[in-house]
Amino acid sequence: MAIDFTLAPEHEEIRLRVREFVQDAIIPAVTRPGAEVLALSRRDYLATITGLREQAKALGLWLPHMPKEWGGMGLGHVELAPGCSTAWRRTRETCTRSSTGATTIRRSATYGRSVTER
Repeated sequence: MAIDFTLAPEHEEIRLRVREFVQDAIIPAVTRPGAEVLALSRRDYLATITGLREQAKALGLWLPHMPKEWGGMGLGHVELAPGCSTAWRRTRETCTRSSTGATTIRRSATYGRSVTER
């Protein structure tokens, strides 16, 4: 018996919304034309993150893992997986703030190599 991995329509709709948000909001916010990742100052980083959070809230994509009564989407593990997978694949880069306050940009295609800007 074959396993059907087809997403339920509501899960597919969330996946598509996440894909659109990443493509239309996140990637342009952290890259320059030509796909060069921006090295943001702390102030610019916080302003960018705050703006993206507000956009996510407006699109109904805020806190997908949190219960609805806490302001989240109330998604379980199965519902979270397609959106997280889509977001990871679409960005290819992640910007994280290290404990020293330096912005670290890691490229998923080059594990172990990173660029750090202070």
